[in-house]
Amino acid sequence: MWENDRAGWMLRDLLGGVLGEYLDTIWISGGLDVVVHGVKLWDTTGATDVSSGDLLLTVGMHVGDLSGVLDAAARAGAAAVVIKRPSNPAWVRSEAQRVGVTVLAAPPELPWDDVQRTIMTVIPTAPTAWNPLGGMPISDLFSLADAAVAALGGPVEIDDADMCVLAYSHHDHEIDELRRSSVLSRQPPAAFMDWFRQSGLLRRVRAAERPVRVEPAGHHPRLVAPIRAGREFLGFVWVAEAEHELGPTQEIVLAEIARIASGRIVSLRTAGDSDHRLRAHLLRSVLDGTGSPTALSDLLSPDDDASFRLVGFGARDGALDAPIRHMLVRDIIAVRGETPRESGCVVAVSGQVYVLCRDSGRTLEDARAFARDIADQAAAQLRVDVIAAVGQPLSDLAELPKARGDVERLLTMTFTDENNRVRAAEDAWSKTLLAELRELIARQYPHLLRGPIEWLNEHDHERGTEYLDSLRCYFNAQCDLTEAARNLCVHRNTLRYRIGRIRELCGLNVYDPAERLVAELQLRLIKNY
Repeated sequence: MWENDRAGWMLRDLLGGVLGEYLDTIWISGGLDVVVHGVKLWDTTGATDVSSGDLLLTVGMHVGDLSGVLDAAARAGAAAVVIKRPSNPAWVRSEAQRVGVTVLAAPPELPWDDVQRTIMTVIPTAPTAWNPLGGMPISDLFSLADAAVAALGGPVEIDDADMCVLAYSHHDHEIDELRRSSVLSRQPPAAFMDWFRQSGLLRRVRAAERPVRVEPAGHHPRLVAPIRAGREFLGFVWVAEAEHELGPTQEIVLAEIARIASGRIVSLRTAGDSDHRLRAHLLRSVLDGTGSPTALSDLLSPDDDASFRLVGFGARDGALDAPIRHMLVRDIIAVRGETPRESGCVVAVSGQVYVLCRDSGRTLEDARAFARDIADQAAAQLRVDVIAAVGQPLSDLAELPKARGDVERLLTMTFTDENNRVRAAEDAWSKTLLAELRELIARQYPHLLRGPIEWLNEHDHERGTEYLDSLRCYFNAQCDLTEAARNLCVHRNTLRYRIGRIRELCGLNVYDPAERLVAELQLRLIKNY
């Protein structure tokens, strides 16, 4: 556990940083402007001395002990309690609300060691039991590189994940050609990069838990340590061998320098963007069904009468799944969706981008125009066939998980409609209802699709007949034999024969209103219009 002798860190800033990428917000008590002073691990025996402002990690806690842990945290004035993502977030939310304590949730698959490491990374100035820099102030990556030289005894370089140079030390040391070229061109020479990849060293370093010794031909040996924030790989920190050989002591020091560097990189990357990240974090949690709608509503609008719309963006060619284009599309959308006028927030989830924007005082056509402008701009700038789906107005953000499902259905419909780039819920209520019924039946009531239509579907596939298409045209023509036969390009008597044959084969009587209604509904549910 660490303690900070200064004021601490605001929960708002922590969730607005990388921490928000890992944790869901189950419930916020007392607002986001709560000071976090330290981190403690919960002792399952209940002996943990929880203090005011602690971030309490419930390692090994059984779900049945949660109420007692929350009670203890509330009595001590803990800043927040971190649990693993619960199977019943509604119950956890009610318990957190009862005692008045903030609860955050980590993914079940994320080990507690990674959760703690991520938190310690997000708070870069937190001291450890041993600090190789001796308390030297670190204002940026260059000052970190300079300060690290004294502890390592050689020139230091800090690179990003693509091995572009972010910072380097300025101390006088003998400089080999590799360092000189890297500093001047901001990236190692191509020959070194090829060797580093082909030798397997790049893969080894990225996966390593401790520094790796690298001995490039014709250059000084080096130690290189991976820089990570939790599971996210951020870059490399290098030290070249100078007067003395780099050994186990320098490995320990370099690993600690990498930890400090991760905090600086995270801080630089999120500087000035914490508010956007916080809104995105809260929106993602609510869309997933685990987050607190109240916290999101309070952040976006103090007006109880505010109304919002959820707008989703995807791509017909799957291009949004490519990380770079996904990020660029998200940025284009953010420019429009996160302006003061829109007062909304943007988040990328599972290959799609969602915008929650204010709907108060707007018309449906305004919402369509907003989505169309963004889709057109993204398509023009990135050559990505972006499509958009506009959900219905929402006065209660607790409905966001359902709204996400509605928007995803609309995107699926638009994906197959090459003549339509933007679709609104009000434009496709019947198709949306059929899609929702199709999902419900497939998930819970598959027997409702059994009967003559199911039999005809199997018969057509096995025998190559066209009874279902004939029946579909007949229903679409409102049972007008002449119109349906014209659409099928067959004689009227041919269609009459087919309908009679259908009755002989499976017993379906299309002249009975009830049978006709059920058959047409089943037909539309098994066919994706």
